Parts: sequence; C-alpha cells; structure tokens
Amino acid sequence: MHVGDVAAARGPLAIPGLVVRELVAPPDLEVPFHRHEAAYFRTVIHGSLRNEASAKAAGGAREPRTVFHPAGTSHASWIGPTGARSLRVEPSDAWLARVGCDAALPSRPVALARRHLAPARRIASELRYPDAASELIVEGLVLELLGAAIRESHAECVEQRSLARAIDVLHAELAQPLSLVSVARQVGMEPLRLSQAFRRRYGQTLGEYQRRLRVELVRRELAGPRPLAEIAYDAGFCDQAHCTRVFKAIVGTTPGAYRNALDDRDRHDAMR
Repeated sequence: MHVGDVAAARGPLAIPGLVVRELVAPPDLEVPFHRHEAAYFRTVIHGSLRNEASAKAAGGAREPRTVFHPAGTSHASWIGPTGARSLRVEPSDAWLARVGCDAALPSRPVALARRHLAPARRIASELRYPDAASELIVEGLVLELLGAAIRESHAECVEQRSLARAIDVLHAELAQPLSLVSVARQVGMEPLRLSQAFRRRYGQTLGEYQRRLRVELVRRELAGPRPLAEIAYDAGFCDQAHCTRVFKAIVGTTPGAYRNALDDRDRHDAMR
C-alpha cells in the first residue's frame, strides 16, 4: 500500500485558497515516510490513524484528536484494522492573508484539546451537506482551529520555559529541602500543572530528578579524598546512611565500593 491508496471520499469544497476534504483509507495500510509541503489539520472521524508526528504531539495518546501539522512535515502513517476516515484541511498562505491571519503558525505538530473535535466534525458535516452558507461557516471554523493551534503552541512554549527554570532551581538549590509548591512559585506555574508537565517531559517527578542530581554529585566527589559523610551533607542528604541507601538504589553499589573501584582503576592506569 502507498499514499495513493488514500482516496478522497468527499470534497474538496470550492473555497479559494482553502482545501477541505474527507479522506478514506483501507484497513491495515502502512504509508511510508512522505513529506507534506503545505500546512494542514487532520482529524480522524472514524477508525484509527496514527503517524509519528501526531503521536508525539499528542503525548502518545491514542484518543481522537485534531492535529495541526506545519508545512514541510515528514512522517510515516499507519491505518488500523477498521480503516480510517479523516478530515483534512489545508489553509494556504493566500487564504491566511485574505482572512487576516497574520499570527505565526506553530513550527511543529500540535495536538488540540478534545473539545476542538467539535468544530472539525462540523466542518465534515458541511462537506456532506454543502449549501450557500458552507463557505462562510467552514472558514469561521478553520479560523477557530487555527486560533486554538496558535494558542496551544504558545502555551507549550511557555510551559517549556517554566520547566527549564524548574531544572535550574533544582540545580541551584540541590542541597535544599525543596517542595513542589516552592518550586512552582519560583517558576510561575500551578503545582499540579508543574508536576504533571515535569513528569510528562522527563519521565520522573521533581523529587526523583533532584535525588539523581544529588547522587551524581556524590559520584563526582567520590573521585577525591573528601570523607563520605561530608560529601553526603553537601549533597543534601540528612546523613551518611541515607546517602548510602539512595546511592545504592540508583547506582547499584555502595559509595564505598564505588570509591574503591575508582581507586583500583586509577592504580591500574598508573601501572600501565
């Protein structure tokens, strides 16, 4: 199967500069990597369709989403066992200029919130039952989707900057007893949102990230002569025993055994 096996079921609507069509793909279709020159929205109306770009944008979620793809998107696609019927909307630069959309479009795929399935499905219904008002209605709905994509992209950029600041706080206050609330206050995010965003981005909680930073500091310091108790205190551990437990859980060996291994390695290198 190849890209040509995806056929237009309805459309396109005759709207200057705006291509709106419903596509149907057969079951178990694998479309190899291909490039889309124009920016477009894709919404799965029925069945299942997955592609690399939209899967990443949706955080791996398989639930139906409307996804904006910027111009130049390259990806492979996979169609599920029931096939797929999807809506595709391609706003051209000329159309964007005509409707006065001068905001910068997202530069990477953006999955819109589930509530934005509604306008996409209304566009699909206009394809089925077009009339004299369809052009005006569809253009308004497409602008709604564009606004949502631009806002979502901006929110993601703000979130990424806040997460970067959170990482800076964890590094700068490595030995301090931080709380989620205190970090959230410093980066300007709600604690719940920060916790969820951080775990989604880094695959661990802020506390787990800070603990690993502390262990990495201990590992570096074990290459020198300082006593472990002193290193543990400077790294933020309450005592040497606590440091040993955490270090072994993460590294797989105790700090003492780790330091001995480093010393053996240094002696071996010196004898070569």
